[in-house]
Amino acid sequence: MPSLWLINQFANTPDLPGHTRQYEVAAGLVRLGWRVGVFASDFNLTQRCYRRLRFPSLSSSERPAGIRWTWLWVFAYRENNWKRQLNMLSFCIHLAIRLLPAALLGRLTGRAPDLILASSPQLPAAFTCLWIARLSGIPFVLEVRDLWPQVLIDQGGQSPESPMVRLLGWMERQLYSQAHTVVVLAQ
Repeated sequence: MPSLWLINQFANTPDLPGHTRQYEVAAGLVRLGWRVGVFASDFNLTQRCYRRLRFPSLSSSERPAGIRWTWLWVFAYRENNWKRQLNMLSFCIHLAIRLLPAALLGRLTGRAPDLILASSPQLPAAFTCLWIARLSGIPFVLEVRDLWPQVLIDQGGQSPESPMVRLLGWMERQLYSQAHTVVVLAQ
């Protein structure tokens, strides 16, 4: 039975506000016989509050539609300022701490996923997953939903020369060139 880790910080189950694309993809793959683990932040992007976790829990799991769904704790934020950057960074750190050992041990025991799929817009999380995949020898797929960091320039008023935009641009180039496959969603 093939297996997949699907990562998107902002993924939701149908009972929560926000997009459910990752849930629908994962549920479809489960119906086709895949084992799917989804890793998402418990801090809901739409409501700006935690939905499942209660302090001091750092993660929780559930099995909607046969999907092994893991909610991860991240720092909260209200506005698009440094706290949002801390929110994204905390998700990346949580992914690295949880997934890298699981991937490496899984390779030794035959329980690693066959594929790691990270979905943007959160480039640092996708970049973290790329390195987890590379270090553990697991194929990595990037799903591009937003063109970061260009959206920060076009809609956020960031300078193309800002250190953050330059760092995200470097991550973007690494992701595109090193991913096994890049999936682009077009309208």
